[in-house]
Amino acid sequence: MRSPSLIICAVVLLACQSANRSGSGPFGGTGGHGGGSTGSGGTTATGGVTGTGGATATGGTTGIGAAPRTTASPDAATTYQQAIDVTLTPDAPAKTYYTTDGSEPTAQSSLYAGPITLEQTTTLKFFSVDAAGHREATVTTTYSIDMVRILLLETGSQ
Repeated sequence: MRSPSLIICAVVLLACQSANRSGSGPFGGTGGHGGGSTGSGGTTATGGVTGTGGATATGGTTGIGAAPRTTASPDAATTYQQAIDVTLTPDAPAKTYYTTDGSEPTAQSSLYAGPITLEQTTTLKFFSVDAAGHREATVTTTYSIDMVRILLLETGSQ
């Protein structure tokens, strides 16, 4: 059986982590996500969302302020029967860099300027960085395009 002090420590730790992510609480200032934090908290991105067709985040920045978070749309959990346009949207003003060849993106990679057309199964990696230099973790997601079905539809075969 766990001691009450161990349980209390775990609850306090979770509360502090939650408060840090929102930009308030004992380790952060009063700015919201991407806001002007005055503490030394911040968000460390070392995991992410994983699962079939989902995204995995790695890397990230630890320190004052919060890094932007970027979402990709449409969802990668579906196998598409045609080419798709993927939109990357950061939750705060930021520059978004990406690769479509599976390599790790850097500030020298393609700068996102509009929808990315994918015509075949593609591993898309991206991250955003705000003007203060807060960099989000690299997000990796794979979009599946069923090329055989596309070819059959174009030729009129079933």
